[in-house]
Amino acid sequence: MKKYQKFDMKGANVTNKEKERLAKHLLERGYVVVKRVTNHRNSSVSFDDYLQSIPELKSPLTKECDKGIGGFGALNYASAFHHPHRIESDLDILDTVKPILEELARLVGLEWFQQIPDRSIYRTQSQSGTSWHTDNTSGAKENDIFFGAHFNLNKKSANWSGVQTFTCAPGHHSIHPRLKGGEYTPSDKDKIRDFKQVATRVSINPGEIMLHFENIPHLAGSKVSAENPVKKKIGAFRLSNHSSEWMPENRERLEHQAPLIYKGGEDPPMFAKMHLVNWPSKLSDYANLLIDDCVEDYKYQTGKNAGMTFTFPKRRSPSLASIGKKYKYNPVLEALNRTMYRVKRISDV
Repeated sequence: MKKYQKFDMKGANVTNKEKERLAKHLLERGYVVVKRVTNHRNSSVSFDDYLQSIPELKSPLTKECDKGIGGFGALNYASAFHHPHRIESDLDILDTVKPILEELARLVGLEWFQQIPDRSIYRTQSQSGTSWHTDNTSGAKENDIFFGAHFNLNKKSANWSGVQTFTCAPGHHSIHPRLKGGEYTPSDKDKIRDFKQVATRVSINPGEIMLHFENIPHLAGSKVSAENPVKKKIGAFRLSNHSSEWMPENRERLEHQAPLIYKGGEDPPMFAKMHLVNWPSKLSDYANLLIDDCVEDYKYQTGKNAGMTFTFPKRRSPSLASIGKKYKYNPVLEALNRTMYRVKRISDV
């Protein structure tokens, strides 16, 4: 694996020279890792608070019900998008990477900026092996540039570093979006060989943020255990020459505290459709952990379970308003939350 460079921005008032150095590294290499420069409350503590009080669960989160269904570990509950930790951690990410994106926008001649919502991750098992792939935002337009952000919320302990890793192929990103969106796995053997030759395992320490072109080729993360789970907030940003807003539907969803549309172009499902075919027992077990408003009866029409009815999680998490569990914010957070994901001129962010 290749070595990588890490930066310390030394506070939010970064110099123009430092901004240029960071932006050029991001533009040329496809990623940059920096220390968080602000701390709205304590993002890792706030996330732990949320994990112990998820309103869609009957009881606090345990290792037996810690990630829902699937190994990625994304928390797709409506509450995960609206607990104060989401606002606070997204603000931490924004305050840290804004100077870099501001300078990169100047370098490439783009003037519009938008922060894009994404999920929080609580992962207690290693992901299965994946091929080299890129992530591509649904609904991208010509001249849009989308970035991913990876904020490590782990806590270092005496027996564990809390480090998270991201294996990528620096320099193989593109400033042009893949307009079809969706995950893309290259099949060209020559490309994969090139990726392997420059493969770099980037370490993100607790409290650090990795900003990267979303379409930089990468692999799944490092090994994980239930004793030392991955806790992170993922986010995204868009630079553009378009003043139109990506997914304006999220404005209404913020009001009702419904799951937000993320880069995949939809509100995230609570489980994959294949679970209905292959693992109905897992869905039933998971439904037993959820409050009544979050489950429903499902009757099979075909297959070996034809005619049978099971209680499963609702595939889309209901809004917190619809189940009477909306969060109440202080006035500052309320104002920030209303405008956080709207498109703005980069100079006005």
